[in-house]
Amino acid sequence: MDKQKLYNDINKVKKDIFTHRNDSNCNKIVFNKNKEFQEKYPTLFDKIINNELDEDRLKYMVDMIVSIQGGIKKEEDATIEVGQKLFDDFVAPNIDLSKEKKC
Repeated sequence: MDKQKLYNDINKVKKDIFTHRNDSNCNKIVFNKNKEFQEKYPTLFDKIINNELDEDRLKYMVDMIVSIQGGIKKEEDATIEVGQKLFDDFVAPNIDLSKEKKC
C-alpha cells in the first residue's frame, strides 16, 4: 500500500469518528464503516479510534508500515525499533537513576 492511500484511509476513519462522535454507538459505526482497514491494521485502527496517537507518532507508524510492506524493513526489526522508541519516549524519562543501587 502506498503512503498516500494509507493516509486517505486514516483520514476517512477520523472523519467517521468526527461525524458520529455524538452517537452512543460511535465506535461500532466507525468499525462497520472501516472494517477492511480495521482488519488490515488493527493496532493502528484501535489507536486512532481511542485517540491515542499524536500526529508525529501516527506518521512514525505509517512510515513503519510502508517500510515493512515495501520490503525495506523486516517486521521483526520494525517491531524492535518501535518498542525501543516507545521505551525511550515513555519509560526511560521516568526512571529515577538516583535510586539505583550503588556498590
